[in-house]
Amino acid sequence: YRGYPWYHEFRTSLAFGALLLALVTPLSSQPSPATTGFRTGDRIVLAVVGEKALSDTFTVRAGPAIDLPAVGSVSLANVEWAQLESYLTKEIGRFVRNPLVRVRFFVRVGMFGGVVKPNFYFVSPDALISDAIALAGGPVPTGKLDKMKLERDGVTVLAADSVRKALDHGATLTDLGVRSGDRLTIPTATDSEGRLRAVGYALGIIGTVFGLVQLFRGGK
Repeated sequence: YRGYPWYHEFRTSLAFGALLLALVTPLSSQPSPATTGFRTGDRIVLAVVGEKALSDTFTVRAGPAIDLPAVGSVSLANVEWAQLESYLTKEIGRFVRNPLVRVRFFVRVGMFGGVVKPNFYFVSPDALISDAIALAGGPVPTGKLDKMKLERDGVTVLAADSVRKALDHGATLTDLGVRSGDRLTIPTATDSEGRLRAVGYALGIIGTVFGLVQLFRGGK
């Protein structure tokens, strides 16, 4: 077939497709960004010995950054949770001599679905997954705790099996890879029951229509 024009077009298309695949594959295998960065709305509890103005709760703003009295804007871009205390000690040390700094921080984590009080909560990253569930009042009677999943920006990033294993082993939110703004969603039994009822209702309508059609044909 080498004498036919379509053969050469086919080979060209095949080569182009292989090149495109080679270019795309490395991109899709790149590691995901760090999961321990700060987001707007997170809260940082700061205690600086001898500095009353700096000992307060500060809310992370866009940037991300926080505004500290007498220090000004402090960027938190590319600062991970584990680095925060040493990082702020260094930043404050530019204005306060040998500061003694203690830091606690809380990230926004959503608890939704089959919980008593679904909402976003400020939780320490070191908190157990079970602690986050308890903040939301615990699961409702129909809550399927073994089906809980981790969602980020509307997409499931950890399925129920992985979350259940982490919960069984007493994992923390950091262990689970939770980012600020993520949601832990617990389905309820009524969710699956409702779907089954809808399917049954649809099948019932189909059966009724089919029966009427057969009856109409038989009457002719």
